[in-house]
Amino acid sequence: MARIILRSLGAFLCSSTFLLAACGGSFSPQARVVIDMQRAICQNFNLADAAPYVTEASKPMLELTSTFAMLGAAMSGQNFADEFAKECHKGSAIVDEIRVNDQRYIIRYREGSGALKEAIVVMENGQWKVALIGK
Repeated sequence: MARIILRSLGAFLCSSTFLLAACGGSFSPQARVVIDMQRAICQNFNLADAAPYVTEASKPMLELTSTFAMLGAAMSGQNFADEFAKECHKGSAIVDEIRVNDQRYIIRYREGSGALKEAIVVMENGQWKVALIGK
């Protein structure tokens, strides 16, 4: 179960970093927080690096997932790092942004595999943050 949660969250957090960053251009502040979060995680292959980009309500989930990631790395060694690197390298692109209201957006992106994913971005204390839970 922990491995499924870790894999799902890890894939969500890392799947689009390289292509999004490579596309250049300008992104909305809502899309930028998703891109920046993914870039931070993939830079050191560390889920905990997402903390500045997620909502306060999401931080316990992130901490738990990060702990599972450390356990997974300890148990599987280089295989874990290899899988993490592959997820980060897959690439994807922003498809569109859906404005729900002034405080909430849905950022949709397509993974390298073609799967359409969504990230919920909300305004929290004057900053855009990714909501991993409490969507």
